[in-house]
Amino acid sequence: MGETKKILVLKLNLKDEALKFLVSNPKLEEIDNFDSLVKKLEEKFCKKPNFEEAQRKFNNLKQKVSQSISDLAEQVSSTTEKLSNPNNSEEENIVNLTEKLKLSKFIEALRPDIRIEVKKLGPKNFKSAVAIAKNIDNALSDDGAELNVTDSGINQILSQQLSTNKQILELSEKVNAISSQNLCVNSLTEAPATNSNNVQSYQQSPCQICGKLNHKANNCFHYTRGNYYRGNSRASYNRTFRANNFHPYRSRANQRGNYGRGFRGNFRTASNRGFRNNLNF
Repeated sequence: MGETKKILVLKLNLKDEALKFLVSNPKLEEIDNFDSLVKKLEEKFCKKPNFEEAQRKFNNLKQKVSQSISDLAEQVSSTTEKLSNPNNSEEENIVNLTEKLKLSKFIEALRPDIRIEVKKLGPKNFKSAVAIAKNIDNALSDDGAELNVTDSGINQILSQQLSTNKQILELSEKVNAISSQNLCVNSLTEAPATNSNNVQSYQQSPCQICGKLNHKANNCFHYTRGNYYRGNSRASYNRTFRANNFHPYRSRANQRGNYGRGFRGNFRTASNRGFRNNLNF
């Protein structure tokens, strides 16, 4: 088909705003190249990919009340591709990134009751997540008529994942129990360390008053009763001596008198008169 026929077919298929735009611009009538005319129309009516708009739609994706799983999956797929791969690149890194975004966003956009169950099963890719979500949605619905019970692959995945989750839960409970037991044992063995050290020190070092073990000098029975000698042989004597501060076999008055008389008597003897007179008292 020639360029003229292509342009004619294009003009005949234009409608509404595009047809008005063509009629109101005489310069477009002068274009005799089909690709140039298509480019002009695209510049006018085809919106360029807007990253901010695509990101806003991507962030606001949520499953509506009456929205089916298939509809949500299609919406997530198209929105994610516009955001992460607007140019439909076939590069492996971009394709893998887009698939990961689809998977995470699809699970996030699901209803809370379905989302919890899908997360427990841990799908590895977007298609698997959609299939699991459909089965869970049908199982949670009232009629459940659309449940695909013949899909042995999905049912096998569900049973395996449920078994794995149960094992993980049991292991975590055992680990928590062992951790709590270790904490209790550590607290029992470490807490009384100071007391045991004190008891050992009491047992190893004898009392400085009575010479016995298991107590200190300030807690000694003999210390509180005034007995500073080891044993009880001189207890009463020593206590009396400390209390009165004089010889235990002499009274205080006699001792003081004897000291005085003995001192004065020595100086009053006839042999010491001359010496006493020479003292400067």
